[in-house]
Amino acid sequence: MTKKLMELKPRKKMGSATVNVKNKNIELLLFVSGMTPKSIQAIGTLKKICEAHLVNRYNLEIIDVYREPQRAKENDVFAVPTLIKLYPLPRQVFIGDMSDVSHVLRAFGIKKEPTHEK
Repeated sequence: MTKKLMELKPRKKMGSATVNVKNKNIELLLFVSGMTPKSIQAIGTLKKICEAHLVNRYNLEIIDVYREPQRAKENDVFAVPTLIKLYPLPRQVFIGDMSDVSHVLRAFGIKKEPTHEK
């Protein structure tokens, strides 16, 4: 059974803009809770997505909430795994194991076909 990925809307409306992700680095924070099965799955799935679709165009920071609870508090993380897309704007928050790859890709503004750039 696949868990559904939940997307939370930003608190403040920041306006809308079309962003060409091909020319911009995507800044991501992934909050996990140690090496639990869901955390491991979220890390693995997100790395596969980034390596297939965002070659050399992403920065991913993985944050263990047990080791850095203040970072979770600063970013209003209340469940894990949680992925925060900081850039390009708008900021987006996703809660879940990232198993719905097509949803993550749509949120990043990426077509399904992987890139093979190096």
